Amino acid sequence: MNLEGKTILVTGSSLGIGRETASQFARERCRVILTYFKGKAAGKEVLKECLKHGEAALYQLDIRTYG
Repeated sequence: MNLEGKTILVTGSSLGIGRETASQFARERCRVILTYFKGKAAGKEVLKECLKHGEAALYQLDIRTYG
């Protein structure tokens, strides 16, 4: 499946499965939207890695404020 150019939202992308998922989508040349809750420094590391492969953006997100 060709994912190049698709926009992907990865929540919790600063740690664990989210981090690996974001990195893999970036390697597939997707535009990756990354979110983190508290791990801004870790989120910036993931952003830097994703930017090596294409477009990416990082946002702080607390889903407890919605709903």
